[in-house]
Amino acid sequence: MASMSSSDSRATKVERVAEKYNLNSIGQDLAEQWTRDKNRKSLRDLEDYFNKKVLQASLETVDYEVLDGELDNLFRLLTGDVSSGTRVSVERKLEKEGVDVEGLRKDFVTYQAIRTHLMSTENVEYERDTRNQVEKTRERLNRLQGRTKTVSETELDQLRNSGNVEIGDFSVFVESYVYCDDCKTRISINDFLSQKSCECDTDDLMSQS
Repeated sequence: MASMSSSDSRATKVERVAEKYNLNSIGQDLAEQWTRDKNRKSLRDLEDYFNKKVLQASLETVDYEVLDGELDNLFRLLTGDVSSGTRVSVERKLEKEGVDVEGLRKDFVTYQAIRTHLMSTENVEYERDTRNQVEKTRERLNRLQGRTKTVSETELDQLRNSGNVEIGDFSVFVESYVYCDDCKTRISINDFLSQKSCECDTDDLMSQS
């Protein structure tokens, strides 16, 4: 393992641990996995990814031969929801091989530490696709309106057939509106989601002219 640089006290924990275990360029690796469009990794995914790299480096330092699938299993036994007896057993096994288990645990990072590093050191922040968010919201609301329309028509039809109300052929229209208290604009939700604003911006521009 590389010796720690005592001069850089402002380094994030991810940086310090990466330096300690010679995890070169892992910062860029984390940033790429967090911001890519396809198969993007969450911060909790990256937490496990980073800590497994630390575990692997620690095992390599003591020349521990890792079998296929063993790294994931060891990490699960050290950090997962297992019995205390099982955890103590694997800890003793690793200690016999020369692994400093207590130090290893202290070097594991949280997803908050990953986020801090990505934003403060790698200067990246995941930008959500707001267009997709808007479209998903529109789809959910339209489905709700569709169900309301169907239920209303069914209930009214039953009332008509039982003689409780009198009505000929009918249709039910369901539309939701948004009313802005500031600019006094009333607009359908679908139109609002299409233009993504009310009239406040327009009013502000007019007042400034």
